[in-house]
Amino acid sequence: MGIIWSIWHLPLWLILGTPQSAIPFELYAFLGIVLSFSFTAIYKYTKSLLLTVLSHAWFNGCIGLAVYIGRDGYLQLNLSWIVFLVFIVELIVSAILVIAYNRKK
Repeated sequence: MGIIWSIWHLPLWLILGTPQSAIPFELYAFLGIVLSFSFTAIYKYTKSLLLTVLSHAWFNGCIGLAVYIGRDGYLQLNLSWIVFLVFIVELIVSAILVIAYNRKK
């Protein structure tokens, strides 16, 4: 599903000036797979599309941690420890939700 989601967002990656265009496609596709796992876990556990959409919006807001406008006016990618921390927290929360969902069943 993450591959389909990455392809769905591919036009954003191809448009210069979007945050997606500053990320190498391999990393972009990997993030698509990880995020589809996370959002699926949130939906399966909560059965709430609203919480899934809010999680997507929260993640989109966090993109500002990794992408910024450089001195030359182009978007730059900054993969600092804060960015990795946000992704790790996203994965941990998703894993906890998957485990809780499976126990609930």
